[in-house]
Order: sequence, then structure tokens, then C-alpha cells
Amino acid sequence: MRRIALYSFVFLIFVCLAPARGEDASAVRAEGSAPLSADNIDVKKEALDQALRNAVSTALDALVKNEAIAADPAQSDSIEREIYSNPRDFILDYRIVEEGQITHMDARAPQMAGSAMPNQAGAVYYHVWIEANIDRAKLKGLVSRMTEGGATSFFRIVILGVNDYGAFQGLLTSLEGITVVNDISYDSFYRGNITLTARINGNGQGLSERIAREVSPRFIVASGGNRTILIKAAQEPPSTGR
Repeated sequence: MRRIALYSFVFLIFVCLAPARGEDASAVRAEGSAPLSADNIDVKKEALDQALRNAVSTALDALVKNEAIAADPAQSDSIEREIYSNPRDFILDYRIVEEGQITHMDARAPQMAGSAMPNQAGAVYYHVWIEANIDRAKLKGLVSRMTEGGATSFFRIVILGVNDYGAFQGLLTSLEGITVVNDISYDSFYRGNITLTARINGNGQGLSERIAREVSPRFIVASGGNRTILIKAAQEPPSTGR
């Protein structure tokens, strides 16, 4: 009996210490490569660094597409410089899936020092394939800050007709997943009438449309004026039992 209790205690410790994954992380596969040459000593590190940059780039492209973020060229350059200067800042963890040398016959190998004849035998590259978990929350915060210029505004979100706690939690998770939403707090909480206050990066233009795309079709989203957004549970058609 004592041994069972001890195993249960150890199991609980491992569960508590396990890193959290979910909405704030996204798994990405990426590849990096670097040419083998006498001058390139850290070829594996160079290939790995490129794979990490490519992983963050893939996550960034998915975030921008999913959130329909519009960034001008200057903002895009700033985001890329911030991200690619140290991609490890946006990576929670990674593992090398595969690595090895590949000869690319369509590429010319670097010319050896002291040789007058170019090497036509093809170039040898060291390739690294990785799986990386990207810190989506940190990436989202950076993109939001860069594209909105640091301005902040507050919106009231009024949720009507949602009495099921599971449905409310799903709705809250959807709201927290929107890039420009930085923080959500409770204003009032009554059955069927919940008011939240959301801190938004920027002026909140198009926020109601963005929320409508994110939440379940079971909800109707509309602007309530004066920085207020209404979310109402849609009426389900009555079942036609036979």
C-alpha cells in the first residue's frame, strides 16, 4: 500500500512539472542546410540555425494568414529582423528528426584554395530536419506590437444567452487566441449575461469581424457601439422528431 502511494506521489510530481502545451504553442517541422567546405567548420550549427529560423518563419506565416494581419513593408522588415536575429527566443523546444550530408549535383562545389580549375563534381550540403514547438504567444505579442505601433484600447465584450460553462470556456479560449487581444478580465458575471473587458493592441478596427471569424458559428457577433461588442448564442432550430 505504501509503495502504491509512493508511485502515485511521484506520478503527480511528473504531471505537475510537465511543460504546458496548447493554444500558446504550435509544432512546426523545418529543414536547414549549409554547404560543406574547408572554411565552414561549424556546418552543423549553421544548418541547425537555418532550420530554427525556417521554423519560426513558418509559424509567422501561419499566424499572419490566420489572423489576416496587414503589415506594411517597414513593419514586415522590423518583425523579420526581430525574429530572425535570434530565433531561439521564440522556440520553446526542438528535436532533430534527421541529419546528414547530401550531394547536390545541380550546384557547383566551392573552389578549393590554390586550385585554378573549378570543382564540377557537385556541392555537398549538410542537412538538418527538426520538429520545433514555437512560442505562439510571444510571437503573437511581437507581431501585434509591431503592427499596431504600441497603442492600446479597451473594449467591452457582452456575452448573451450562454448558460453552459463549457461553451463559455470555448468562447473565451477563442477570444484569447486573437492576436490583437492582449488581456481579458471579468467585469460582471450573471447567468446568461457576462461582460468582459478586453485590452486591445491598436484601435480595435475590424475587431468584431475578427471575432466572428474565430468563434463557433453557434454565436452571432455584432458591434454594440461605443467600443462594445455583442456576442449572442444563436437560436437553434427546434428538432423535428418523428
